[in-house]
Amino acid sequence: MQYFFHLALVFTVLANTIGLYATSPCTNAAFSQETQCRAQNSHPMVAISAFYSESRLQYLSQVLASLSTFPRATIILYTNSINDTQLSRLEDICKKELGYRGQAMSWEVRKCAVEPHNYNLTWEHKPAIKDEFLHSNEYTHFIYLEDDEELTFDNFQYFLEYREKLRNRGLLPALVRVEYHKGLNDFTVTDQPGPVTVANCPHFTLDGFMLINLNHPYMGCFILDQELAAEYVDSLSFGVETSLKRTGWHIRERSAAGVCFENIPTGFTSRYVIPVDQNAHTIPKCVWIRHLPNNYADWEGMGYGKTPVNNLFIW
Repeated sequence: MQYFFHLALVFTVLANTIGLYATSPCTNAAFSQETQCRAQNSHPMVAISAFYSESRLQYLSQVLASLSTFPRATIILYTNSINDTQLSRLEDICKKELGYRGQAMSWEVRKCAVEPHNYNLTWEHKPAIKDEFLHSNEYTHFIYLEDDEELTFDNFQYFLEYREKLRNRGLLPALVRVEYHKGLNDFTVTDQPGPVTVANCPHFTLDGFMLINLNHPYMGCFILDQELAAEYVDSLSFGVETSLKRTGWHIRERSAAGVCFENIPTGFTSRYVIPVDQNAHTIPKCVWIRHLPNNYADWEGMGYGKTPVNNLFIW
């Protein structure tokens, strides 16, 4: 009974967030049997930068609820809070959203010695990649997330499948952040300032999809396997200051870049590409990752977050 109550609560929160019974951006996708098997046997370490704010805890709850659908995961919250009451609040949220899964889900809240709203918090997880993830036979992947991005198990399976499809090209599968735009009653793209002309982007075809290298590849997260993590740790992108030699993104954005700007194949502007259906000209929903606050879509003075996902490309 407690399990079904938890599911009902999750669905209620989602419905209230995006509008009553609005279509979900993440539905079951057709992945290969090999991918599904690997996904079921995976054990990701997930690092989340959790700037403590009462108004944002609703998003963190949804992020953790989505991660609870993974077969197994170890989740670490990095927070700027050293207040015992606030730390207990974070622990309670973890227990509520993950605790019912038993040993399949473990979590830890790590308090970090940074000033409130100091963006260096977004770099606090880096030692865990080098000292914990790469020195463990237990974890298969390292995932970094901002505390308001709803990564789904479909997102993860998509990464696994296209990681192998793109391996020989030196490219990586990217996610596309989306928000729900109430005025349009539709999902819009968070990180693109407007429609994208396909002819102006590096692209190629693969298995009925056009793989497109966007000019704005930011997605607020990254996924690494052991091979990519080793590459990342040895790269300029791994350091706060040295990463400036790879991109002019701000400090929070550079932290989420991963190996986006490392070892870029000739003719491309980053390692990241997204698949687009050649016939329908749509981005598969397993590529969408929800940016829960919808602040780009809701802020009229912001040029981003206004293009519907299915109208992103000009062909």
